[in-house]
Amino acid sequence: MPAQQPPAQQPPAQQQQPNPEATRSLADIIRAIDVPDAERQSTVAAVDLAEVERMQTARRAERQAAADKAKKAAAAKAKAEADAKAKKEAEEKARLAANPSRNWLQIGTGANKSALAFTMRNLRKKYADIAPQDAWTASWGRTNRLLVGPFASFTRAKSLEEKLKADGADAFAWRSDAGEVVERLPGK
Repeated sequence: MPAQQPPAQQPPAQQQQPNPEATRSLADIIRAIDVPDAERQSTVAAVDLAEVERMQTARRAERQAAADKAKKAAAAKAKAEADAKAKKEAEEKARLAANPSRNWLQIGTGANKSALAFTMRNLRKKYADIAPQDAWTASWGRTNRLLVGPFASFTRAKSLEEKLKADGADAFAWRSDAGEVVERLPGK
């Protein structure tokens, strides 16, 4: 048997060489980057700090002016609301003073005030006790009350009510609330 020969070694040139792209260092990669001239030139203008300060001062002044305007508007609105409230309270006080709670005798109802005047003339002819009384009207829902009075007390209104009921009239004593508008019926 022939003697075995050891395997022949390949020459070093035939061994695989590492890829030069794969073995590059980071420094080699960065050096290989081409930066265009347009990007190498600085396009940033120098900042004028005095101009920036003027702009900031102008903005602060605008904000302050807007805040002052809003404050003045709020104060004017609050004053207007307070004035309106005071006026409303004064009107309510005047309405209550002009129409205090009073005692009346209701002797009829009707939607038309001129018809109430006609009814009052007929009632005065029929019942002597209401002839000297003044006639008044007060709103009552969609109609109006026909009233006589006012009386110094509710008891006086009740006593006239009893007299008129005894004579066959339909009447009842009534007390108006403070502020309830009661108007004199035109005519006598």
